[in-house]
Amino acid sequence: MQPSRETINVPVKRHVYKFIAKQMNDSPIEVTNRTTIGTWLAAILRRQKDDAQYKSVISSYPDHYPISLSSKQVFHLGCRHLTSLTVVQFNSFFDNEIKRELFTHVSYSVRLRNTPQKSAILEFMEIYGFEDSDISFDALKKSLQRIGSRNAAKSPLLWVHN
Repeated sequence: MQPSRETINVPVKRHVYKFIAKQMNDSPIEVTNRTTIGTWLAAILRRQKDDAQYKSVISSYPDHYPISLSSKQVFHLGCRHLTSLTVVQFNSFFDNEIKRELFTHVSYSVRLRNTPQKSAILEFMEIYGFEDSDISFDALKKSLQRIGSRNAAKSPLLWVHN
């Protein structure tokens, strides 16, 4: 018999929502010890106190993404509390995942498919359904340049400027 599940809807930025939805095939993220993200979520959701900034912080996040938790996690471990810090940490984690995925996609496209960098970034935006109102092309390009300049010193073969 499957244990019953509870759902918490985490406020997220629009581009973070689109990224997670694509990665998760529109399914909720399951909090479980079998995955890295599930273990991390269990840790940040445990028995946190409510905070005064919560309402003002979440007002800047237009969407909500569901997280699925077992009843045991909710009631016995106290994994039910969202704070402004939890919301910011959740969004930051996925912003970093987006940057990592962007870097991988563009590096692959430029090096192996000889795609111009601009086209590769636009391709990436199309894959995740990002619009300029979600996250702009320029913001993605700047993120890519920051990552590239950090990685160029470590491994020049991974990064190709064009």
